[in-house]
Amino acid sequence: MPAAGAEYEDASELRAATRGRRVGLALGSGSARGLAHIGVIRALREAGVGIDVVAGTSIGAVIGVLHAAGQIERAAAEFLAFDWKNVAVLLDPVFPRAGLIDGRKVAEFLRGHIGSGTFEELQLPLRVVASDLRTGEEVVFASGNLIEAVRASIAVPGVLTPMRIEDRILVDGGLVNPVPVSVARAMGADFVVAVDLNHDIVEGRLLRHLPSVRTSVQPTARLLDALRGSHSSQSFPIQV
Repeated sequence: MPAAGAEYEDASELRAATRGRRVGLALGSGSARGLAHIGVIRALREAGVGIDVVAGTSIGAVIGVLHAAGQIERAAAEFLAFDWKNVAVLLDPVFPRAGLIDGRKVAEFLRGHIGSGTFEELQLPLRVVASDLRTGEEVVFASGNLIEAVRASIAVPGVLTPMRIEDRILVDGGLVNPVPVSVARAMGADFVVAVDLNHDIVEGRLLRHLPSVRTSVQPTARLLDALRGSHSSQSFPIQV
């Protein structure tokens, strides 16, 4: 059996390695690049690899909830039809110091695909990772409102306004767990497909203290390029 982090480029080898095992999918952060997660999910399906549990961080949480709800293909079709006007609709600028984008339009987009459901209603078990802005602790959502959990996970400091839930101020989960392999393992997965699209960016984030993280917004063109490139096959690390 290949060591942790090995790459499986042959579908039959990957299918054989996962046979009889509980397979987890860990979808990492990565801004617009993270939409290439759609391509990975399609590749796994074509290879005959079934996914039992899903853990997502930041954009990985967005794609993860769509997949766990059985709505990934419908959303993918909508993504691929995006133009500049569609992207602008998702961005609802505000002017507080906490962030430039309020995030309500993103929440509405998700609600249009998954409703106002809960984790318990999903087709697959899902965990969503966020970060506590005050303490720097990892916060893992396993129950309750899906939209609130995902909205917290994607709140990049300085870009999207933080999410307040109870006594916590929550931001981008990629700051504490950029590729949530540990979360997938905690869900009982003994074979984890770990998708890390932004290794270089993640390393830079981890060098900064959480409350003072500075991030940059990728040009909207990157979003469209990533979406339209999501059909291409990719090799990806496998955690075993």
